[in-house]
Amino acid sequence: MKLYTIGFTKKSASAFFGLLHAHRIRLIIDIRLHPDSQLSGFARKSDLPYFLSALVKAKYMHMVSLAPSEELFQSYRKGGITLELYRKELMQCIKERTGLQECFSLVEKENRVCLLCSEASSNECHRSWIAEALVDMDTSRSLTIDHL
Repeated sequence: MKLYTIGFTKKSASAFFGLLHAHRIRLIIDIRLHPDSQLSGFARKSDLPYFLSALVKAKYMHMVSLAPSEELFQSYRKGGITLELYRKELMQCIKERTGLQECFSLVEKENRVCLLCSEASSNECHRSWIAEALVDMDTSRSLTIDHL
């Protein structure tokens, strides 16, 4: 089993949809807090389901339960807390919600699932932390991660 992650920032629409097509992604799980931000361009929640269906033959799902709270997000973005503390608090919050288990069930059930966030790199993005938590939930130890 493989789980993919992708960010749209610093990618053209052609590169973004090309990666999803090349990896035969069938379900995008959007884990952004603000999926309809004007800064999202082609990846806005209001447009993305159409593009995914038409260009990649993939489905779209938004799971705000895997996004940080507004307060935590702003605290980190404005430098009020470190990346380490942000990660610790975010993962604690997410583990208290039902979204992680729901997401794991989708990864098990669906083929070719990809977590979507905005950050160009997965290195300091919560999508990599969510992916790691999903791998930890996999008792068969067959789930691997591929950051696109």
